[in-house]
Amino acid sequence: MQLDVAVNLLESTKSHLLSYRKLETTFFSEVVDSAIASLDDRFETLGQVESKFGVLQNFPTLDDEALEKQCEELDNTLRSGEEADINGRELAMEIRNLPQLPTNRMTAFELLDFVHKKELTELYLNLWISLRIACTLPVTGHQLKETFQSLN
Repeated sequence: MQLDVAVNLLESTKSHLLSYRKLETTFFSEVVDSAIASLDDRFETLGQVESKFGVLQNFPTLDDEALEKQCEELDNTLRSGEEADINGRELAMEIRNLPQLPTNRMTAFELLDFVHKKELTELYLNLWISLRIACTLPVTGHQLKETFQSLN
């Protein structure tokens, strides 16, 4: 093999590998940027949902005034014109009158299960409805964002 041909092949190979590396880096950066943007969007949407439905988990730590305010906000979120799924004032009263819970920190699903197993659905109707809605919100960010925007 001629030396100058070998050198040219090596230089060509090196050039192709460098351009491949550049393409790989650029492509990888785009994928990572897209993933980060998607995660940011999901966290933002979940934060919005938390601000509306958080009362269903944080109520043991809230004073009466904060509880009333957050229940009214949830009422407004679940309202469409004059049609309301729940009554915020009644929800606050139901939460205050809940029987002793197994633990202070329960997920919405655990609380829903507790109310169902204790057959309290008719006594705590607003809480029951709110928990069912919270537990059936879509999991993915895109679906969650569309659903949440339709609630506003």
